[in-house]
Amino acid sequence: MKSKSLLFRGALAVALIFPALALRLPAMTEQGRRDYLHWMLTSLPPAPAFNQWVKTKGELPPDFDAYPRNNYLPEPLQFLNGKPVVTAADWTARRTEIKHLFEKYDVGTFPPKGKIDQVTVLEESKGDGYWKRVVRLNYGPGGQASTEVTVIAPSGDGPFPVLIGGTASSLLRRGYIACSYTGTVDAPGNIGQLYPDYDFASMGQTAYTVSRVVDYLLTLPQVDPARVAVTGYSRGGKMAAIAAAWDDRIAAVIAGSTGVGGVVPWRQAG
Repeated sequence: MKSKSLLFRGALAVALIFPALALRLPAMTEQGRRDYLHWMLTSLPPAPAFNQWVKTKGELPPDFDAYPRNNYLPEPLQFLNGKPVVTAADWTARRTEIKHLFEKYDVGTFPPKGKIDQVTVLEESKGDGYWKRVVRLNYGPGGQASTEVTVIAPSGDGPFPVLIGGTASSLLRRGYIACSYTGTVDAPGNIGQLYPDYDFASMGQTAYTVSRVVDYLLTLPQVDPARVAVTGYSRGGKMAAIAAAWDDRIAAVIAGSTGVGGVVPWRQAG
């Protein structure tokens, strides 16, 4: 009886200390993953973009129970293979590894850096101590994607720091350029259809547009290229964080109330 009690307590200790071992489930079969995908498509609220992605890519849900478990945040200064980050070159490689994981599991893959095909001035005006310009940028394959950009800058030669997404009245008083653009929350127009080989979703598509906005800003002599920042709130905050992560020319990001999947990790959503 005593030996059975010891065995029970030993098993309980294993379950408490190593729950992943105690609750290990059998690996999902391919059919099981297909059944789970069918449940997702038929039981969850409709998501046309996701449905189209599944149709295009043909991917099945992963077997999450087969993945390595970690109850804590991953170590940023350690590669997936366990190698530590020691040098600046190591960090560059590790940062690339993190971005690839982020693309795979969160925002989707990005196309290569594009270019602006055409800049059309729509409006120009001057006020008391500032000037304003509204332009339309055409970019992407055949210049078929577009966004309208508004720049409001203090009078003078500069160079001035610029905040994308900020409020002009408060920024001008502080000697900043204010910049806004259409599609700050939802991806502008047809950009997703223009890059069918890449599966970046609306946040990634909008972040890609922000990079084209930066392209334009850096053609203005009044802009300080070393002091370009981006801001956003809620869904726009998520976009701002993604844009800054993917474009090294953005020196600062103010991401407000991004919620889970922004600056708050998914694993801490519970």
